[in-house]
Amino acid sequence: NGTTAILFVNEMEHMPQAALLRLVLPLMLKAILRWKSHPDRPPREVFRAILEKVNSAGWSGRLAYTKRPGEWAPEVDFSPFHVTQHVETELDINAKATPQESEAEPIQITRREELKELLKAAVHATKPSGGAPLANPADKFVAAAQA
Repeated sequence: NGTTAILFVNEMEHMPQAALLRLVLPLMLKAILRWKSHPDRPPREVFRAILEKVNSAGWSGRLAYTKRPGEWAPEVDFSPFHVTQHVETELDINAKATPQESEAEPIQITRREELKELLKAAVHATKPSGGAPLANPADKFVAAAQA
């Protein structure tokens, strides 16, 4: 694919925070539209605007994007104090050279009812006493360990 961009934010939790989305989503949509109209030219000016926003808001991380199919542009590190081209360390180079172990195929559940029952069981397992309040705050740890 020649139109791929990844914005990795160190401080992002499992789900993106609203403040981060408000900051970059409009610019990301603009980048998508520009890239779609000119697939041979990455929207660098929009990427710079995104980096300026995340930089000034105190976020840190890395931006990577493709210049053309199969060719990545140099990665850009950013933080509240700098925006600079990523310099590969010996650890990065060794990680690329080391063959990755193939991961096991993901388990796919194709039966809708089976999936619903598994989700119900998972939710019930995370709620001690079926969701009743805990008498002792330390019980949360025990309940989490048992789940």
